[in-house]
Amino acid sequence: MTLLQMQYFKAICQFGSITRAANYLFVTRPAVSRVLKGLEEELGVSLFYRSTNGLALTEEGKIFYDSCMDILNRVETLEKRMQKFQAKNSDNNIIVGLTPATGVLIFPTFYKRFCEAHPEIKLSVVEFNNVRAREMLSEGYMDAIFTSDIDWDNEKCESYPLFTAELVFCVSKDHPLAGKKSVTVEDIANERFIYLDKNMQRENEVLDRYIAKGLLPRIILRTTQVEVIKQIVGGCLACTVQIKGTVDDGKNIIGIPFEPNIPIKIGIKWNIASEINESFNTFLDYVKNFDFSPFGAEKVLNK
Repeated sequence: MTLLQMQYFKAICQFGSITRAANYLFVTRPAVSRVLKGLEEELGVSLFYRSTNGLALTEEGKIFYDSCMDILNRVETLEKRMQKFQAKNSDNNIIVGLTPATGVLIFPTFYKRFCEAHPEIKLSVVEFNNVRAREMLSEGYMDAIFTSDIDWDNEKCESYPLFTAELVFCVSKDHPLAGKKSVTVEDIANERFIYLDKNMQRENEVLDRYIAKGLLPRIILRTTQVEVIKQIVGGCLACTVQIKGTVDDGKNIIGIPFEPNIPIKIGIKWNIASEINESFNTFLDYVKNFDFSPFGAEKVLNK
Protein backbone atom coordinates (compact mmCIF):
# COMPACT_ATOMS: atom_id res chain seq x y z
CA MET A 1 0.00 0.00 0.00
CA THR A 2 1.34 3.43 -0.95
CA LEU A 3 0.57 7.04 -0.04
CA LEU A 4 -0.40 7.60 -3.68
CA GLN A 5 -3.10 4.92 -3.42
CA MET A 6 -4.46 6.50 -0.24
CA GLN A 7 -4.42 9.98 -1.79
CA TYR A 8 -6.39 8.72 -4.79
CA PHE A 9 -8.85 6.94 -2.48
CA LYS A 10 -9.29 10.16 -0.46
CA ALA A 11 -9.98 12.13 -3.64
CA ILE A 12 -12.62 9.62 -4.76
CA CYS A 13 -14.33 9.93 -1.36
CA GLN A 14 -14.19 13.74 -1.49
CA PHE A 15 -15.68 14.00 -4.96
CA GLY A 16 -17.85 10.88 -5.03
CA SER A 17 -16.70 10.10 -8.55
CA ILE A 18 -13.65 8.59 -10.23
CA THR A 19 -13.95 11.08 -13.09
CA ARG A 20 -14.09 14.14 -10.82
CA ALA A 21 -11.28 12.74 -8.68
CA ALA A 22 -9.17 12.32 -11.81
CA ASN A 23 -9.84 15.92 -12.85
CA TYR A 24 -8.85 17.16 -9.38
CA LEU A 25 -5.66 15.06 -9.41
CA PHE A 26 -4.81 16.11 -12.99
CA VAL A 27 -4.58 12.49 -14.13
CA THR A 28 -6.69 10.34 -16.43
CA ARG A 29 -9.76 8.44 -15.30
CA PRO A 30 -8.20 5.06 -16.21
CA ALA A 31 -5.20 5.92 -14.04
CA VAL A 32 -7.43 6.46 -11.00
CA SER A 33 -9.40 3.28 -11.79
CA ARG A 34 -6.18 1.25 -12.00
CA VAL A 35 -4.93 2.59 -8.67
CA LEU A 36 -8.26 1.86 -6.99
CA LYS A 37 -8.42 -1.64 -8.47
CA GLY A 38 -4.87 -2.36 -7.32
CA LEU A 39 -5.67 -1.10 -3.82
CA GLU A 40 -8.78 -3.26 -3.55
CA GLU A 41 -6.89 -6.32 -4.82
CA GLU A 42 -4.11 -5.71 -2.32
CA LEU A 43 -6.56 -5.32 0.57
CA GLY A 44 -8.77 -8.18 -0.61
CA VAL A 45 -11.98 -6.17 -0.18
CA SER A 46 -14.27 -3.92 -2.20
CA LEU A 47 -14.09 -0.33 -0.95
CA PHE A 48 -17.04 1.00 -2.96
CA TYR A 49 -20.42 -0.15 -4.14
CA ARG A 50 -20.81 0.72 -7.84
CA SER A 51 -24.23 1.60 -9.25
CA THR A 52 -25.85 3.86 -11.83
CA ASN A 53 -26.25 6.42 -9.03
CA GLY A 54 -22.51 6.58 -8.44
CA LEU A 55 -20.22 5.31 -5.70
CA ALA A 56 -20.96 4.52 -2.06
CA LEU A 57 -18.51 3.23 0.53
CA THR A 58 -18.83 -0.36 1.71
CA GLU A 59 -18.45 -1.19 5.41
CA GLU A 60 -14.85 -2.12 4.70
CA GLY A 61 -14.46 1.16 2.83
CA LYS A 62 -15.68 3.15 5.84
CA ILE A 63 -13.14 1.46 8.10
CA PHE A 64 -10.35 2.03 5.59
CA TYR A 65 -11.41 5.68 5.17
CA ASP A 66 -10.90 6.40 8.90
CA SER A 67 -7.42 4.84 8.95
CA CYS A 68 -6.48 6.38 5.62
CA MET A 69 -7.36 9.89 6.80
CA ASP A 70 -5.36 9.39 9.99
CA ILE A 71 -2.26 8.33 8.07
CA LEU A 72 -2.50 11.13 5.49
CA ASN A 73 -2.99 13.76 8.18
CA ARG A 74 0.08 12.49 10.04
CA VAL A 75 2.16 12.64 6.86
CA GLU A 76 1.00 16.20 6.14
CA THR A 77 1.84 17.22 9.71
CA LEU A 78 5.32 15.77 9.39
CA GLU A 79 5.90 17.63 6.14
CA LYS A 80 4.90 20.93 7.70
CA ARG A 81 7.04 20.32 10.77
CA MET A 82 10.07 20.03 8.51
CA GLN A 83 9.54 23.48 7.06
CA LYS A 84 11.79 26.21 8.34
CA PHE A 85 10.20 29.32 9.75
CA GLN A 86 13.14 31.70 9.50
CA ALA A 87 11.11 34.62 10.74
CA LYS A 88 10.80 32.83 14.08
CA ASN A 89 14.22 34.22 15.04
CA SER A 90 12.83 37.73 15.47
CA ASP A 91 11.44 38.65 18.91
CA ASN A 92 9.02 41.07 17.24
CA ASN A 93 7.69 38.45 14.86
CA ILE A 94 4.59 36.44 15.75
CA ILE A 95 3.72 33.34 13.70
CA VAL A 96 -0.05 33.08 13.48
CA GLY A 97 -1.83 30.06 12.04
CA LEU A 98 -5.09 30.27 10.15
CA THR A 99 -7.46 27.66 8.85
CA PRO A 100 -9.17 28.41 5.52
CA ALA A 101 -12.39 29.42 7.27
CA THR A 102 -10.91 31.71 9.92
CA GLY A 103 -8.69 33.27 7.29
CA VAL A 104 -11.75 34.25 5.27
CA LEU A 105 -14.13 35.06 8.08
CA ILE A 106 -12.24 37.18 10.60
CA PHE A 107 -8.58 37.71 9.83
CA PRO A 108 -8.38 40.42 7.15
CA THR A 109 -10.03 43.13 9.26
CA PHE A 110 -8.29 41.97 12.43
CA TYR A 111 -4.90 42.04 10.69
CA LYS A 112 -5.43 45.56 9.36
CA ARG A 113 -6.43 46.94 12.75
CA PHE A 114 -3.66 45.15 14.64
CA CYS A 115 -0.99 46.42 12.25
CA GLU A 116 -2.32 49.95 12.64
CA ALA A 117 -2.26 49.65 16.43
CA HIS A 118 1.11 47.88 16.66
CA PRO A 119 3.30 48.58 13.62
CA GLU A 120 6.34 47.47 15.62
CA ILE A 121 5.10 43.85 15.65
CA LYS A 122 5.16 41.71 12.51
CA LEU A 123 2.58 38.97 12.01
CA SER A 124 3.72 36.09 9.81
CA VAL A 125 0.74 34.06 8.64
CA VAL A 126 0.67 30.35 7.84
CA GLU A 127 -2.39 28.27 6.93
CA PHE A 128 -3.26 24.75 8.05
CA ASN A 129 -6.27 22.59 8.68
CA ASN A 130 -6.93 21.75 12.32
CA VAL A 131 -5.35 18.31 12.30
CA ARG A 132 -1.98 19.58 11.13
CA ALA A 133 -2.19 22.69 13.27
CA ARG A 134 -2.37 20.71 16.51
CA GLU A 135 1.12 19.29 16.17
CA MET A 136 2.60 22.41 14.65
CA LEU A 137 1.37 24.48 17.57
CA SER A 138 2.29 22.05 20.34
CA GLU A 139 5.82 21.69 18.95
CA GLY A 140 6.29 25.46 18.80
CA TYR A 141 6.42 25.83 15.01
CA MET A 142 3.83 28.59 15.39
CA ASP A 143 2.87 30.85 18.28
CA ALA A 144 -0.92 30.82 17.98
CA ILE A 145 -3.77 29.85 15.71
CA PHE A 146 -7.28 31.16 15.10
CA THR A 147 -9.35 27.98 15.03
CA SER A 148 -12.59 26.21 15.84
CA ASP A 149 -10.56 23.40 17.40
CA ILE A 150 -9.86 25.00 20.78
CA ASP A 151 -11.10 22.24 23.11
CA TRP A 152 -8.43 19.63 22.44
CA ASP A 153 -6.24 18.96 25.46
CA ASN A 154 -2.52 19.67 25.41
CA GLU A 155 -0.36 20.66 28.36
CA LYS A 156 1.79 22.85 26.11
CA CYS A 157 -1.12 24.98 24.91
CA GLU A 158 -3.82 27.29 26.22
CA SER A 159 -6.97 28.55 24.52
CA TYR A 160 -9.44 31.42 24.70
CA PRO A 161 -12.94 31.40 23.11
CA LEU A 162 -13.86 34.36 20.92
CA PHE A 163 -17.30 33.67 19.44
CA THR A 164 -19.65 30.93 18.28
CA ALA A 165 -20.86 30.24 14.75
CA GLU A 166 -22.12 27.22 12.78
CA LEU A 167 -21.68 25.45 9.47
CA VAL A 168 -24.53 26.09 7.05
CA PHE A 169 -25.64 24.73 3.68
CA CYS A 170 -25.44 27.68 1.25
CA VAL A 171 -27.60 27.99 -1.86
CA SER A 172 -28.82 30.63 -4.28
CA LYS A 173 -32.01 32.45 -3.30
CA ASP A 174 -33.52 30.83 -6.43
CA HIS A 175 -32.64 27.28 -5.37
CA PRO A 176 -35.61 24.99 -4.55
CA LEU A 177 -34.23 24.39 -1.05
CA ALA A 178 -33.72 28.09 -0.26
CA GLY A 179 -36.91 28.26 1.81
CA LYS A 180 -36.10 25.35 4.11
CA LYS A 181 -35.46 26.05 7.80
CA SER A 182 -32.89 23.23 8.06
CA VAL A 183 -31.46 20.37 5.99
CA THR A 184 -30.16 16.84 6.53
CA VAL A 185 -27.60 15.04 4.39
CA GLU A 186 -30.46 13.05 2.86
CA ASP A 187 -32.09 16.34 1.74
CA ILE A 188 -28.94 17.41 -0.09
CA ALA A 189 -27.60 14.00 -1.19
CA ASN A 190 -27.91 14.82 -4.91
CA GLU A 191 -26.73 18.43 -4.77
CA ARG A 192 -23.57 19.59 -6.54
CA PHE A 193 -20.98 21.27 -4.30
CA ILE A 194 -18.12 23.72 -4.65
CA TYR A 195 -15.65 23.86 -1.75
CA LEU A 196 -12.52 25.74 -0.88
CA ASP A 197 -9.37 24.03 -2.14
CA LYS A 198 -8.10 23.28 1.38
CA ASN A 199 -10.34 21.31 3.70
CA MET A 200 -12.31 23.69 5.87
CA GLN A 201 -12.78 23.30 9.57
CA ARG A 202 -15.18 20.46 10.37
CA GLU A 203 -15.40 19.36 6.70
CA ASN A 204 -14.72 15.79 7.74
CA GLU A 205 -17.69 15.94 10.11
CA VAL A 206 -19.96 16.72 7.16
CA LEU A 207 -18.35 13.93 5.15
CA ASP A 208 -18.79 11.51 8.05
CA ARG A 209 -22.52 12.26 8.11
CA TYR A 210 -22.73 11.32 4.44
CA ILE A 211 -20.72 8.15 4.96
CA ALA A 212 -22.91 7.12 7.92
CA LYS A 213 -25.86 7.13 5.49
CA GLY A 214 -23.93 5.25 2.80
CA LEU A 215 -23.60 8.42 0.71
CA LEU A 216 -20.83 10.63 -0.65
CA PRO A 217 -21.09 14.37 -1.41
CA ARG A 218 -20.93 15.41 -5.08
CA ILE A 219 -18.05 17.88 -4.96
CA ILE A 220 -17.62 19.10 -8.52
CA LEU A 221 -15.08 21.86 -7.92
CA ARG A 222 -12.61 23.20 -5.39
CA THR A 223 -11.16 26.68 -5.56
CA THR A 224 -8.84 28.96 -3.61
CA GLN A 225 -11.13 31.94 -4.25
CA VAL A 226 -14.12 32.68 -2.03
CA GLU A 227 -15.42 35.08 -4.69
CA VAL A 228 -15.59 32.20 -7.17
CA ILE A 229 -17.68 30.24 -4.67
CA LYS A 230 -20.01 33.22 -4.24
CA GLN A 231 -20.48 33.63 -7.99
CA ILE A 232 -21.13 29.95 -8.65
CA VAL A 233 -23.48 29.49 -5.69
CA GLY A 234 -25.22 32.80 -6.37
CA GLY A 235 -25.73 31.72 -9.98
CA CYS A 236 -27.44 28.52 -8.78
CA LEU A 237 -24.75 26.39 -10.45
CA ALA A 238 -23.74 24.57 -7.25
CA CYS A 239 -24.08 24.70 -3.47
CA THR A 240 -21.49 24.93 -0.71
CA VAL A 241 -21.00 24.35 3.02
CA GLN A 242 -19.32 27.17 4.91
CA ILE A 243 -19.29 28.87 8.29
CA LYS A 244 -22.30 31.14 8.52
CA GLY A 245 -21.40 34.61 7.30
CA THR A 246 -18.53 33.52 5.07
CA VAL A 247 -20.43 33.50 1.76
CA ASP A 248 -24.14 33.75 2.64
CA ASP A 249 -25.52 37.28 2.76
CA GLY A 250 -29.20 36.40 3.33
CA LYS A 251 -30.10 38.02 0.01
CA ASN A 252 -28.49 36.39 -3.02
CA ILE A 253 -27.08 33.44 -1.07
CA ILE A 254 -29.03 31.77 1.73
CA GLY A 255 -27.37 29.86 4.57
CA ILE A 256 -29.48 26.98 5.90
CA PRO A 257 -28.59 25.24 9.20
CA PHE A 258 -28.03 21.49 9.31
CA GLU A 259 -30.28 19.15 11.27
CA PRO A 260 -28.78 18.40 13.70
CA ASN A 261 -26.86 21.65 13.54
CA ILE A 262 -23.07 21.84 13.46
CA PRO A 263 -21.99 24.55 15.95
CA ILE A 264 -18.50 25.97 15.81
CA LYS A 265 -16.79 27.69 18.71
CA ILE A 266 -14.04 29.84 17.26
CA GLY A 267 -11.18 31.01 19.42
CA ILE A 268 -7.43 31.35 19.68
CA LYS A 269 -5.06 28.62 20.80
CA TRP A 270 -1.44 29.35 21.66
CA ASN A 271 1.74 27.65 22.81
CA ILE A 272 2.41 28.75 26.39
CA ALA A 273 6.15 28.95 25.65
CA SER A 274 5.37 32.00 23.50
CA GLU A 275 4.28 33.90 26.62
CA ILE A 276 7.92 34.69 27.40
CA ASN A 277 7.84 37.00 24.38
CA GLU A 278 6.59 40.49 25.26
CA SER A 279 5.42 41.09 21.70
CA PHE A 280 3.35 37.93 21.80
CA ASN A 281 1.67 38.99 25.03
CA THR A 282 0.79 42.32 23.41
CA PHE A 283 -0.73 40.42 20.49
CA LEU A 284 -2.67 38.06 22.77
CA ASP A 285 -4.11 40.92 24.84
CA TYR A 286 -5.21 42.63 21.64
CA VAL A 287 -6.96 39.45 20.43
CA LYS A 288 -8.80 38.98 23.72
CA ASN A 289 -10.15 42.52 23.63
CA PHE A 290 -10.96 42.65 19.92
CA ASP A 291 -14.64 42.78 18.95
CA PHE A 292 -15.21 39.94 16.46
CA SER A 293 -19.00 40.23 16.44
CA PRO A 294 -19.32 42.21 13.16
CA PHE A 295 -17.44 39.52 11.22
CA GLY A 296 -19.90 36.65 11.03
CA ALA A 297 -20.16 35.82 14.73
CA GLU A 298 -23.65 34.89 15.86
CA LYS A 299 -22.91 35.42 19.51
CA VAL A 300 -19.90 36.86 21.27
CA LEU A 301 -18.96 34.55 24.12
CA ASN A 302 -18.93 35.75 27.69
CA LYS A 303 -15.31 36.13 28.63
